[in-house]
Amino acid sequence: MAKYYLGESAAKRLERIMPFVERLMKQQDGIFSKPKPGFKVDSFLAKITSVGPMAEVDFTNSQYWIREIFCTNTDEDSLTLPTFETPERPEEIGFEQWDSVVRWVMATHLVEIEGETHILSTDDDLYVIVYVIPDQNNLPKYYFNVLGRIKFRAKLLGSEVITPNRWLYSFVQVVLNELGLFTTVGGGITSTAYNTIETNNVVCDVLGSGDSVLEFPIGVTEQPIGPGAVVEMSAVLNCNGVIEYLFQVGNNAGGVC
Repeated sequence: MAKYYLGESAAKRLERIMPFVERLMKQQDGIFSKPKPGFKVDSFLAKITSVGPMAEVDFTNSQYWIREIFCTNTDEDSLTLPTFETPERPEEIGFEQWDSVVRWVMATHLVEIEGETHILSTDDDLYVIVYVIPDQNNLPKYYFNVLGRIKFRAKLLGSEVITPNRWLYSFVQVVLNELGLFTTVGGGITSTAYNTIETNNVVCDVLGSGDSVLEFPIGVTEQPIGPGAVVEMSAVLNCNGVIEYLFQVGNNAGGVC
């Protein structure tokens, strides 16, 4: 930080603080954040796949196999939804300006690094923008982020009381088999979740389910969602950047009068 001295002239003071002003101006212009020559940041559109280019199996952490895609729309109408293809080589579908094979690589989902989760489903045709950022050895590394809410299905396994009329639920990720039946996803997510219906439940008031505790007969209480229920689960980043799992199902009251 610049120091000021008694008796300094305005010109001398300006001379003293100019290096700090220039430094701030350079920082504002982004000079300090620009990469060195030869360090190139690239990006491309891709689709998440369940296997690698040599039939490698899917990962179980924050890494995913992603394959480059190309928009093949020829309609000049900007309102037309894009269509995508995944050729072996770009020139096969008219992209002559590309002279390399389609990129099919491992990429890291940034928001899942800390939790070491693997929550994105390849069944949802999920398209992402992948950023190619060289590491300290100038080797390409691939990263992407899916922001907002990610949804999947989960089977509730049990619950424990957090506060009266509010529970913490354990679950396992499942996938639809057939006839409305589900099977557990091998290597899927197993964690705990909150029911948002219960968020503001208190001991003696109207609950999120619409039930009034004061109207319950003696022996009747609000009940947690039962084990075995299959719910739509959402993975959401909380204010600390940590993934929390949420679902929404209305509770029932029960007991012996």
